[in-house]
Amino acid sequence: MICLDETITLPNESFFTTVKVLLDEGKQVRIPVKGSSMRPFLSDGDAVELIAVNGKSIHWGAIVLAYFEGRMVLHRVVRKKKDNVWLMGDAHSRYREKITVGDVWAITGTAYRSGKVLKLDSFAQRCASVCWFGLMPFRGILLKSMEILNKSLR
Repeated sequence: MICLDETITLPNESFFTTVKVLLDEGKQVRIPVKGSSMRPFLSDGDAVELIAVNGKSIHWGAIVLAYFEGRMVLHRVVRKKKDNVWLMGDAHSRYREKITVGDVWAITGTAYRSGKVLKLDSFAQRCASVCWFGLMPFRGILLKSMEILNKSLR
């Protein structure tokens, strides 16, 4: 696995071209999470460890790095049928991306937050993601409540 001790800022196109080359070489790659679309399971500032995928490793509930409409997304697989895959950010309640298996570059099972290792493919995390999926109509309210609660505890 390649891990840099210092921060380097690159344009997304250059960054993800390098990520793809490393994945194609069979290397594991750790990248930072940007944005809030995967809350509450992943947050801006976390890091994920990526490994290249084959079509068989793409399954419901997996968090994958994929190419969608000219950009890269790190979202959860919510459906797979033959060569089609549907993705959705955990913070979303409606929006889904439809892609093909070939658009999926990598899968992650490990994340890092504040020096702690999070096993995203553990039984507990899988159960939590199934429950969260079932709460889809209430995600916005729940995320806002969690945000208010976190602010009040600081």
